[in-house]
Amino acid sequence: MRRSDYDDYLRRQRAQGEPTRTLTASQLKQIENAFEEVKQQAKQWETAAREWETAAKKAQERASDYEEKTNYCKQLVEQARQQSADWEARARELRAAVVEAREQPEEKDQEIDDLKTEMLTAEESIETLQSDAQASDTRIAELQEELLHQEAEYRNSRRRLERLFANQTEQDKRSMLLEMLPVLDNLQRALDFTPGQQPDADTLREGVELTRRTFVNVLEKNGIQAIDAVGQPFDPTIHEAIGLLPAPGLAPDTVAAVEQQGYRYGDDILRPARVLVTPG
Repeated sequence: MRRSDYDDYLRRQRAQGEPTRTLTASQLKQIENAFEEVKQQAKQWETAAREWETAAKKAQERASDYEEKTNYCKQLVEQARQQSADWEARARELRAAVVEAREQPEEKDQEIDDLKTEMLTAEESIETLQSDAQASDTRIAELQEELLHQEAEYRNSRRRLERLFANQTEQDKRSMLLEMLPVLDNLQRALDFTPGQQPDADTLREGVELTRRTFVNVLEKNGIQAIDAVGQPFDPTIHEAIGLLPAPGLAPDTVAAVEQQGYRYGDDILRPARVLVTPG
C-alpha cells in the first residue's frame, strides 16, 4: 500500500463522517514489505520460465536437425535423377551406334555385340538409379512425418509447461497471501481498540511485538533472513553507510547502529542494511 493510497482512504472516511484509524509508518512499511515479497516470488518463477524456454529451444534444434537430414536426402535423389538422365543419354548414343554399325560390313559384328552389352549395362544402371531414387523419396517422406511428430510433441509439451507454470505460480501466490493474513489480523486487532479501551503502553508494545514476530516468521519461512549488522565490520556489499556515529569500545569502520534493517534472500542481498559507522 502506497502512502498516497492510504491518505486517499483517510480523506474518504472523513468525508463520509466515519471514524478513521491511522496506521503508523512502521505498520505501513511492514505491509509494503509483504507485497515486495510477493513480487520477489514472481521473479523466481520468471527464472523457471526462462529455463523451460531453454529446454523448448533444444527441442527446436532437434527438429532442425531432422530438417537438415531431409534436405540431404533430397540432394541424393536429385543426384540420382541426374545420373539417370546421363545414362539415358548414353543409351541413346549406344542405340544410334548400333544402328550405324548394322549398316557396316560384317566385320563390325563384334563391335555391335560390344555396344549391345554396354547398352544393357547402361539400362541396368538406369533401373538401379531409379530404384535408389524411389527409396530416397520414401526416406524423405518418413523424415517429414517424423518431423511433424516432433513438432506436435514440442507444442504439446510447451502447452503443458505453460499450464503447470501458471498453476504453480497461482498456488505460491495464494500460499504467500494466506501466510500474511495473520499479520494483518494482528494489525486490525490493534486498530479495533476504542478510545475507552486504549491499552497501556506495555500491552500495546506486546501486541506490536507479536505482530512483528509473526511477520518475521513468514519471511524466514520463505527464505528471507535479517542481516546481523551491529558490532560487525562495515561491509559495503551488505551495508549502506548513511552517516558516522562515535561509539566507545568499537573499532573504527564498525557498524554502531542500524537505521533500517537489511535482509538476505538465500545467497542474494534483498536489501542492504542502512547503518551508522564509527569514524575511521
